[in-house]
Amino acid sequence: MIKSLIYMFRKFRAASLLNLLGLVLAFATSYLLLTQIEYADDYNKSVPGYQRCYRLELRGIFSDSAWCTWVSYNLFQKLLDSPGVEGAAAVSPASSFMCEVLRDGSRHTFPVYETSRESFAFFGLSVLDGSLDSVFACPSIVVTEDIAMRYFGTEMAAGCKAASCDGSDSVVVAAVVSNLSCNCSMQGQAFRVIDPAAQNDDDFNTMV
Repeated sequence: MIKSLIYMFRKFRAASLLNLLGLVLAFATSYLLLTQIEYADDYNKSVPGYQRCYRLELRGIFSDSAWCTWVSYNLFQKLLDSPGVEGAAAVSPASSFMCEVLRDGSRHTFPVYETSRESFAFFGLSVLDGSLDSVFACPSIVVTEDIAMRYFGTEMAAGCKAASCDGSDSVVVAAVVSNLSCNCSMQGQAFRVIDPAAQNDDDFNTMV
């Protein structure tokens, strides 16, 4: 049988190559399609009680007819006090600023995203070191254990400092939380917690 296949390949090289190329493309397409279906099917399933979680969308923020996931933080605060709402999370879809650390003689930078304090419990993240109670005491950030190990050399990185790349004061790691699933609405691995006492009219992606 192998000899027959080799004979057919030598005799009909162009047709054999086309068949082989079609087979490779078919497998590649199937793989990409199946992985995308799996990604979409598992999206946000790491969130506790994901069956009852919804992303809030509003119409008319940027245009009169388009739906948008950007929701005012002031509205988010009102949602927290709404009856029937068990929890909510406000997360920024884009990084707010960059932090820089010096380790082993090299400078490393990582993006920091803004989020509400409620987001950590909403997405099932547990505090491994430090405390979320100190996030407003001074300019501080919350990092995942992966970021803590990668840039600070230890998972117990609470109290470590990083410089802000925008030239402002350095920030302190207030807490280290468990790693975040890459397949959920909360992006990033380092976060600045939004101060609810400060006036904030910025827009965030909101989930309830």
